[in-house]
Amino acid sequence: MKKTIKTLTTKALLAGSVCLLLVSSCKKIEFTGPKGPHHHAHSDTTRHDTIKIILPHDTIIISTTHTVDTTKQNPKPKPAKDTVCDGVTYDIWDNATAGDTTKGTKVGTVHYSNDTANLYVKYTFTSFAVNCPTEINLWVGNSFSSVPSTIKGVDYTQFPYKLSYPNCGTYTFTVPLASPLKGTKDVCGKDLKIVFHALMSNSDDAVAYGNQSFRGQTWGWSSNYTVCCKK
Repeated sequence: MKKTIKTLTTKALLAGSVCLLLVSSCKKIEFTGPKGPHHHAHSDTTRHDTIKIILPHDTIIISTTHTVDTTKQNPKPKPAKDTVCDGVTYDIWDNATAGDTTKGTKVGTVHYSNDTANLYVKYTFTSFAVNCPTEINLWVGNSFSSVPSTIKGVDYTQFPYKLSYPNCGTYTFTVPLASPLKGTKDVCGKDLKIVFHALMSNSDDAVAYGNQSFRGQTWGWSSNYTVCCKK
């Protein structure tokens, strides 16, 4: 004789199994369930299990159907954290000859930040009616000794990153860190040198303030920037 008992919860299945296992005359127990962690007979959220207990003169089948929480089996990946560091901001000074800010005029700001792939140089020029930049020149390196220069001093015209007739407003340069840090596998904590220059509409030079000043026929500052990486 074969008896089939259908249950709807795993608790009922476990309870029935324990009771039947206590029967000393039980000859054989067979268990049938999913073939793999993602195999379900009818849907992704339904699981069917069967226990067959064979007694000397009888066979009892206990089947169960219950819902599987697939969110625990396949949790959604956590979103990646923002890896852009906060960075630093410097003032841009117009006509601060020989690096003397008391003789110059603040005309804007430049902000340096980075992620693991790029350096971001974002400048903002205050909206002056008659004195806006007509040319932007940017240099980034790992040593100030490699900045383009002539016997007269730093040569802004040879800087690799340029923008012509930008006018007043905001713009962001994206500089791959692999360029100034060529061959460096881990860029975190590495030091960069940055020179930001603008030629203003009144023909003055405007340069972003920095940690190291330089003089000559051309004047300005070089900014030290350490590449940071958020953990």
